[in-house]
Amino acid sequence: MKKSVYISLLFCICMLLSCRKLVTDQFPDKVPKPTINSIIQDGKRIQIHVSLSGKIDTIPLSNVENAIVQLFENGVFVEILQYFDNGFYNSTISAKQGKHYAFQVSIPNFETVRSEVYLPNSEFIRKIEHVNNAGRDADGLSCPALRITFTTNPNEQQYFELSIKIFLEGRESEWYNRPDETYPVELLNISDPVILGEGFPIPVFSNRMIRDTVYTMYLEYTTGSSSSINGSPMQMTLYPLIIELRSISESYYHYLRSFYLYNRESWIGEIYPPHSLFSNVEGGYGIVGAFSRHTFDTIFPKR
Repeated sequence: MKKSVYISLLFCICMLLSCRKLVTDQFPDKVPKPTINSIIQDGKRIQIHVSLSGKIDTIPLSNVENAIVQLFENGVFVEILQYFDNGFYNSTISAKQGKHYAFQVSIPNFETVRSEVYLPNSEFIRKIEHVNNAGRDADGLSCPALRITFTTNPNEQQYFELSIKIFLEGRESEWYNRPDETYPVELLNISDPVILGEGFPIPVFSNRMIRDTVYTMYLEYTTGSSSSINGSPMQMTLYPLIIELRSISESYYHYLRSFYLYNRESWIGEIYPPHSLFSNVEGGYGIVGAFSRHTFDTIFPKR
């Protein structure tokens, strides 16, 4: 399941970085450029997607099947990645924390493109406290909150993403079969100084404002649903949560922030062009990012 989630994440990034929102019915010719996308995870086999950029209405992606993809680790050549399917190339090695990785991709009749990334060492979640009744949402319902305590290294520039997902356990019956599902929570009433300092209502942040080796972040959230029991006042429904602290590369930090702006602004794209997605590919488009992670035990809030 984790492998399929990773492939889906990478495919979504490929789609976003290879096309743009429809804003006109006239599409001028555009010289295609190589586009490479890879999100490297600690302990996972390294994979990269190779395609060509196209006009704004180019669907599906122009996958490249004949690229030569060279992989380097800490500046030393490792191997040429093997083509798999649908533009994906696979490595035979698994990524390791604290290593620098680089791609050099050659496509016939195009300039060689390059990108590199550092896979950070992971930090750890020390403790999680769930607060059932914290602030209020827009409808006046009491919303829950989390106090998440994790380690940091103030002597290094670090970047993080907190992945907080609701877990819905699958059910099987004679008539119905629903697999396990997860989906991210939405933050509310942001008051944590680190998140406020970032200027974005998403749990993606640096340690720029953190001065100690341990920090406790306070986040209110909504589950998006409510219920009433035996005529009692409506309350927000609580679900099990899977919480993961990701130590992310600087490139992935900038990409996630640009992705938020892209989603927020693209709906007014007919007036203002959507915010461009961050790219760290030399000679082409795309994102090469990396993260290591520490997943806390699933928590089960109870009223």
